[in-house]
Amino acid sequence: MSKKLIFSTFLLAYGVLTWMYWPANKNEMVDVNADFIGSYDITGAAGELMRDGCYDCHSYETKYPAYAYFPPVSGWIGGHVAHGRGKLNFSAWSDYSLEEQSEFIKKSIQEIENGDMPPSNYRTMHSEAQWSEQDSAIVLAFLREFAQISQQD
Repeated sequence: MSKKLIFSTFLLAYGVLTWMYWPANKNEMVDVNADFIGSYDITGAAGELMRDGCYDCHSYETKYPAYAYFPPVSGWIGGHVAHGRGKLNFSAWSDYSLEEQSEFIKKSIQEIENGDMPPSNYRTMHSEAQWSEQDSAIVLAFLREFAQISQQD
């Protein structure tokens, strides 16, 4: 087999695999009134930290890095984002019942306290999601206050 044929076969196979494992990067349009941060007009550090540490996997505002378009990474990232959105999608916040919203807030608090969110593999690749203890404290204080206000309504 000639080197040209081997190289051409490799390029063809790579192209097919890239097409097959293209990440599910179809971010839907975000309705500000349905989005968690948008609907409550959350500004300041808590909103920025949540957007940096949560929204890539848990919203329709995923920012795919350049390496996300090459297999097998594309399939892994696409699956990870789909899994995250399946668990909680901040862009569809208004679609959840008040009970579901309350449970999501409680679970988010618990996972941040345990150091499970943002996940370590995500923090490794995204410096903006490497929350300090102070950053975590800001988000936790906000979520606890939000939970209290929500219970009063």
